[in-house]
Amino acid sequence: KTPIHHIPVLPEYRETYSDIAHIFHAMLPLFEQLKLIKMYNKNERKFRLISFNICKKKSKLNASSLLLNYVYI
Repeated sequence: KTPIHHIPVLPEYRETYSDIAHIFHAMLPLFEQLKLIKMYNKNERKFRLISFNICKKKSKLNASSLLLNYVYI
């Protein structure tokens, strides 16, 4: 596991890390729908999130309001 850059790995942030992981897991189908990732490709076993930034200005999330950097390992 790689720590989140802006949140130090401290026991008091354990719940925050868990909440972020839960939210991101729920967003994976949307990322696949936007063709940013492929969740069920047999050649891609793991997905590691490097960073993401979601713009709050619009009520609907779209490709222009989402910055997602990722690598497949």
